[in-house]
Amino acid sequence: MSPSLPRPRLLAAVVVAGLGLPAGAQAVGGPAVSTAPGRIVFPVGDGSVAENVDAGGAAFATALPDGGALLFGGSGGPTRNGLYAAKIDPRGALDRTFGTNGVSALPAPGGPSFGLLQVLRQPDGKLLLLSVGQRAMPSFSPGPLQLTRLNADATLDRSFGVEGTAVTGVDGGCRACAVLQGDGAVVVAGTTGEVTEPPAPGRAPGFRWALTRVTPAGAVDAGFGAGGIATISAPDGASVFGVALGPGAAIVTGAQTQSASGSALRVTRLTPSGAPDPGFAGGVPVALPSSSGTLMLVQDDGAVVIEAAQPEGDATGPILPPIKYRQFLARFTSAGAPDPTFGSGGRVGLGTEINPSQLLPAAGGSVIVVGPEAFTFAPGPGPPRGRLNVRLVAADGALVGGPQGRDVDLPFGGGGSSFVVSQRPRPVGSLLQNSFVGGALVARPDGSYLVPVGVSVSQPTGEGEGFSIGRFAAAVLAPSFALDPAFGGPATPLRLSVRLLRQRARTARARHGVRVVVKASAVGLTRVRIKHGDRVIADSLLPLFTTAQQTLPVELTRYGNAYLRGRRTVRVSITATARDLLTTTATTIARGRLR
Repeated sequence: MSPSLPRPRLLAAVVVAGLGLPAGAQAVGGPAVSTAPGRIVFPVGDGSVAENVDAGGAAFATALPDGGALLFGGSGGPTRNGLYAAKIDPRGALDRTFGTNGVSALPAPGGPSFGLLQVLRQPDGKLLLLSVGQRAMPSFSPGPLQLTRLNADATLDRSFGVEGTAVTGVDGGCRACAVLQGDGAVVVAGTTGEVTEPPAPGRAPGFRWALTRVTPAGAVDAGFGAGGIATISAPDGASVFGVALGPGAAIVTGAQTQSASGSALRVTRLTPSGAPDPGFAGGVPVALPSSSGTLMLVQDDGAVVIEAAQPEGDATGPILPPIKYRQFLARFTSAGAPDPTFGSGGRVGLGTEINPSQLLPAAGGSVIVVGPEAFTFAPGPGPPRGRLNVRLVAADGALVGGPQGRDVDLPFGGGGSSFVVSQRPRPVGSLLQNSFVGGALVARPDGSYLVPVGVSVSQPTGEGEGFSIGRFAAAVLAPSFALDPAFGGPATPLRLSVRLLRQRARTARARHGVRVVVKASAVGLTRVRIKHGDRVIADSLLPLFTTAQQTLPVELTRYGNAYLRGRRTVRVSITATARDLLTTTATTIARGRLR
């Protein structure tokens, strides 16, 4: 934290301590689910405030046969490592028979370094969690991949591996690097090799592309590949992005590789025993020149679709232009050759206005491309959170519905509040924020899609520092990708009250802010503006971390700071507008007097 910000940090600590958290964060009998048409939000754990700005929420989901779902994630950011599962029914209500009133705290192998990457559900209802642990320092290698198995009720299955966890023998950090085979075994893709020193400039680290197979009992299958590891022949510097099953239980995997000649995406196919499949490009990985790409889809006929991107424009000048990436899809036949029936020479351009995050199968060999609007790494605002772009690519590569696809808005609230009270007035942010952070869409049995969501409220106190809360959320999209009103329920009205805390005008000026008492029926943000006559003397965007009554500071404007000098008996009007995590709003007005 910058040394120029000690006072805001202290004031923030005082404010948060004064909230008495987590009072009011949990309903009697378990977490209360807030609803709106197509959406839900609810707390997990104790609902308390994390001492960072990175609180999260639901990041993964798996569909259940009855149309319900299991949601997985955390709520407290890096310093609060709790992992939770919540079970909801097809309409979004918590299944109170699961865990404790619908929520279960999960075991986290590896301690604080645990990071959940993927969730697989076995046909018998047991759950496999792919996670990455932390390698002993010093190391520049990815962390070790491990599998943890839970029973259907989310308790640890200690019959799997060693006390419920199996170490796979490969490293990585990919969110689609495990696939469940028909016999209950799991194939995991990653890398081998360890780097303890930074690679020399222009040279890629020596990671080898590798796969392993974990038996249903949680042991590495020594009959897979060579001694349990199948190593793919490819240049050094592999970074694996996917593994999937093809027809006949063949194993398809993709990786981005680095070599002296540049980067490329590569895809290859293995037999179920982990040997190179000569029926796919002669058993040699097929290369696709590209600077990046992380998505792969294996279609019913064995064809493989890869998402790839290339930077657009010249980035060598003294002033870097915005970085845009031209996205495209490439399809290879089941024999490993570019598919001439798909677009132009096996490729279809998607333009620069989308940043694909998922490929979904559709009828007739079509592909659904899902992703947020594209953004650049140059200074400037990013895309509005909560907006997905959906494009349907036909089997022949035609863009159904036009090249721009369809924008899908997922309205959630939350976001970042103003900095805590400081000596220098700061710009007040917008109440109309969207803190949506979505996971991969999950297909439900009726053809709709569930989106696991994390939403949060944060209050910064310095660069990367502050306080926050996270909540689990979910939305359901109909097959047409419109919000499904059968999920969630009617929007619950938001109740809000505000009053001026008894204080002197000179005290408010010395503190650089006016204290108000706010109470809302839901967490979110509130914009509080205090006027004397028609002039604004204090204005802030404040966090509502709790539904309990809380005292909050409203920062003085430059005018207010000057006006209150030497003043007494200043009559003020207070206008507060709150917006909760489901975008319901309420406004209230009060009057008071600074003595």
